Order: sequence, then C-alpha cells, then structure tokens
Amino acid sequence: MTRALALAALSLAAPAAAMAPDPQPVRLAIATADGRVSFAAIAAAATPARVAFTLDVASGTGGNVSHTRQAGHASLRPGHPDTLTRIVLAGTSAAGWQAVLDVTVEGGAAYRVTRRSGD
Repeated sequence: MTRALALAALSLAAPAAAMAPDPQPVRLAIATADGRVSFAAIAAAATPARVAFTLDVASGTGGNVSHTRQAGHASLRPGHPDTLTRIVLAGTSAAGWQAVLDVTVEGGAAYRVTRRSGD
C-alpha cells in the first residue's frame, strides 16, 4: 500500500470513529467523606451531545424513606467533565441509600445507572 493510499484510508476511518456516539455520556460518581455521601451526575462525553437527566436518591429504611430528585437538560462538550447536578446525604440518611441516574440522549438511546449502599 502506498503512503498516500494509507493516509487516505486513515482519514476516512478516523471521522467515523470520532463521530460514534458515547454509550453513556453522563456517569454517576459517588464519594464518601466525614459521614456524608455525595452523588453527582458528571458529563463525560467523547462527542457533543444533548441530554436530559434525572438523579433520584432515596435514603432511609423501612417506612421512613425520603427521596431527593434533581433533573435538567445539558449540552455536553468533549473534554469538559462538568458536574450537572449533585446531591449530598449526611448523618443517618447516609447509612442506607439507593441512587438512580436516568439519562436520555437526544437522537439516541436512554439508559439507567443504579447504585445501592453496600454494593
């Protein structure tokens, strides 16, 4: 294969790979410190995307469960790992929790990420 032909093949293949949609352009980050648990929806797109997201955190046990929900829309840019929303639990609320991140990508698929304390 000549050098020119090899370069042409690379230039055709690179844009297709670069334009492939992210399977999950928003991720759920969970951190614990000083008796608190922090849940964040973090933009992690490799390609530009518009998304709608909902972060729902339930805490407590038995019949005493509280829910906190944050939702919104965002335009994601590659190389910009922005925090889209954050929920923090403290004290006894931090003992038992479930976090659910729902994301719908404009023109693409929807997905759900679920995490539970003790996982």
